[in-house]
Formats: sequence, C-alpha cells, structure tokens
Amino acid sequence: MMKKLFIFSILLIISGCQALQKVSPPPQTAQASTGCPEKPKTALTKPEEIQLNSQSLIKSGQASADKSVGYTFTAQAGQKLSYRTNDDICIWIYAPDTQLLSSGELPQTGKYALQVSAPKGSTTFNLEMSLGTLEASQSAVASSKEEASTSKTSSSETPSPTIEDSTTSADNSTSTSSSETPSPTIEDSTTYTDNSTNTSTSETPASNFSTTEAADLSQDEAIELVQNWYKAKPYIFGPSFDRSLVEKYATGKLYQDKLKPGGSIDWLSSHDSYYTYKFSTINKVISFFYSGSRPAIIVNVSEELYLHGPKAIDRKNSGLYTSDFIYLFEKDNGVWKIYDYKKITR
Repeated sequence: MMKKLFIFSILLIISGCQALQKVSPPPQTAQASTGCPEKPKTALTKPEEIQLNSQSLIKSGQASADKSVGYTFTAQAGQKLSYRTNDDICIWIYAPDTQLLSSGELPQTGKYALQVSAPKGSTTFNLEMSLGTLEASQSAVASSKEEASTSKTSSSETPSPTIEDSTTSADNSTSTSSSETPSPTIEDSTTYTDNSTNTSTSETPASNFSTTEAADLSQDEAIELVQNWYKAKPYIFGPSFDRSLVEKYATGKLYQDKLKPGGSIDWLSSHDSYYTYKFSTINKVISFFYSGSRPAIIVNVSEELYLHGPKAIDRKNSGLYTSDFIYLFEKDNGVWKIYDYKKITR
C-alpha cells in the first residue's frame, strides 16, 4: 500500500511540472507593438547608417505595414541597445550575423540593423535610442499621433500650414504658439500634419557629411546660429517677409518649408497676416550631440507671440509658451546653417 502511494505521489509531481512548463510565457521579442509578427514581412532596403553611443539619439520617420524604415549602427559585444517610442510600431534587431535578436543585449562586435514597420496601415514615428540606459530627463520622444491630431485640430480651425512653431525668436516675426496654443504652427518642424510635405530627418539622407566634419561646429556656435534665426524671424514672418534671411540662416528642409509655394511665408502673405513677438528667450541648453550625421542641439525656449490677421489679433493662436526644441545643422557651401528643427514633447 505504501509503495503504491509513493508511486502515485511521484506521478503527481511530474504532471504538475509539465503543466507549469506549458503555461511558461515565451521570451519577448524586441517589438514596440503587441500586434507585430515575430519576423518582419518586408525586406529592409537602404537603411540609414547612424552612430549610437551612451547619449540619446532621436530619429523620426514614416513606416507602413508594407514598407520598412531601417537603421544600421556599430556596437561592441556586451553593449545594450535601449530604445523608447510612444508610437504603434514594430521593431526588430538583427545581429551582424543576421540573426534576429529577442532583446537589446548585443552579443557580437560589428554592424547591427534595426528595422521599423507599422503593424497595419502607415504611421509617423519618433524613436529614441542609445547604447546604454535612456534617462527619463532626456526623453525626447513625442507621440507623432498626438502631434498629428493637434495639427489637424488647428488646421481645421485656422486653414494655415505648418509655418514655424519651434523655438521662436524674440522679435516681431511670424510664428505660432505651439504647445499651449493650437495655432497655425509657424515654426515647428516637429508637428506632423496629414497634408504636410515635411519629411523626417531619417527620410532625408545627409549629403557628403561625416562626424569629422561635424566636429568643427561647437556648442557655442550652434547656439549662435539658433539665436540669429530668432533675431531674423521678426523680418521673415513680419510684414516685410524678408526671404533673403531664410536663405542666410536656413538650408535643406527648413529652407524648403519656409520658401516653397504654400509654405509659411506664402500662407501669411496670401492671408494678409503676420506675426509679432513680445519676447523669446533660450532658458537653457539641454544637450549638444550628433543626430545621425548631423550635429544637433536641444534647447528650452520661452516665447510670447501674436498672430495678426486682416481684422485683428487671433487670440486663440497667440500667447506665451515654453517648450524644448531640437535643432539640426548642416553645411551649405561650407557655411553652417539650420537644416531642421522639432518640438520635443515629454
């Protein structure tokens, strides 16, 4: 009798262990959305090469279910890739030997690839990455969906383009308050609108640019470039609409967005509108680093601005705001200029 009882107890223990093994969760894959497949359905073509280190790097782009966006970076064995996003995207990480990784632990020394796509449809995204731990204080990833909805609201109330809603200058220019006033964003390359022709930094590759070249731009020079842009804005977006100052201080995406037909200046002029600034102040510099192939600076700015329409000041799209902005720089015929900038939502 005791022998039978002993055998029954052993069988009971074994069956219990098997049950536990069945309910053990599988290892998590490195994906931002729960609706992502274990492996990507599309091939990764023409990934952008980026440089990752312990500092935070922010990349923006547009991905869809049938078109991926990719980045390659070099890392050492034992390093850890950390990333953060508020957008509904799928992320896969490939080791130098093309093996798909299930976490951010990097087992080999060599070039890694990170592939981004959408679980369905298409979406814009902001992705923050670093080789190390992402600090909460430097979380510069804004949900592009939230930004898009804000832009839709403002455009439905005031049919204006994304003119310029970024860190603004302390003068009389044309720029709409971004964070607190849903105005026709006059200087914010960081707001995403459905009818915007803005492309993300990741979608526009830098031309013949290297970190060695970027090393000749210091933090003080970067700050001076941004300050000069602020000083010029009263003349660029004010009643005079001085387009020559855009050419003097802007290049690339920023230059195109301000001077293209239907862009910031064109919209203000055709709607008999302009901006004035009561003040604009750079409160502090948060960080200066390289974003991909371009030097970048993050600054905290306070600004009070007013949108003047044909009849009166548009109070809804005017006022005071304080926000963080990231500015990207690029050389134009050997001269450093502002390539693009974005508002950061924490």
